[in-house]
Amino acid sequence: METDTTANHHRVDLESAYRLHPTTGEGSGHGKDRMTYEGEFIGESREPAFAAARYLLAKDLALPSDRLTTYRNGKPCIFTTVGRAARLTIKETGKSGPRIVAYRDDEVKGLKALRERQVTIAQSNAAAGI
Repeated sequence: METDTTANHHRVDLESAYRLHPTTGEGSGHGKDRMTYEGEFIGESREPAFAAARYLLAKDLALPSDRLTTYRNGKPCIFTTVGRAARLTIKETGKSGPRIVAYRDDEVKGLKALRERQVTIAQSNAAAGI
């Protein structure tokens, strides 16, 4: 049985969630970006590429091998695979500046199990001609 090895491409548009102070009218942005996928608002995050990848996996919209590109003002800014981005996060401590580290969360429970489930679904859909 031949399997499809082409990865899908997912585009997430980012917009600064910059806000104005209610009394002074001056900028009081909080560093988060609004994330939009296929015209639908999917959340705000300080690490939007990583958060968007986890969203796509959690909602069964992407496989870990699929491509993910984030766009800001219509221009691509970050591109990677969904699985790689989902495994990462930003950590900042008082001793060090921001750095990329492994993402740990009880909801993810291992990307290997998630990947196996996604591949099984994709193979079932392919066998059914969907």
